[in-house]
Amino acid sequence: MYCFDDKNYAFSINGGIVFKQKFHTKESYIALLEKYFKEVDVLSCNSNYIYCACRTPKQLSSEKYEYYLEKELNIEYPNNYKHNKHRGLMSALIEKVADRYG
Repeated sequence: MYCFDDKNYAFSINGGIVFKQKFHTKESYIALLEKYFKEVDVLSCNSNYIYCACRTPKQLSSEKYEYYLEKELNIEYPNNYKHNKHRGLMSALIEKVADRYG
């Protein structure tokens, strides 16, 4: 089973597991990337993919880095399981960001 909702999220069910994926228009993808980069150039775009080159990352607050890294590095597995072993990597990445931006 595979379907889209009104916000361009695709849902699929395979073996009793539900997957959710966001599909973008060219405009929505550029808008998303511009939240995080000062320069976004579309290199190629067709019905299957959008390739962009992004330069000059924007500095975010340390709270945002912590929030996004927590979500990315400590994902939730089935049965609400989280491995909770990401803090060392998370701290190292935040330290690198601090070195970059001062």
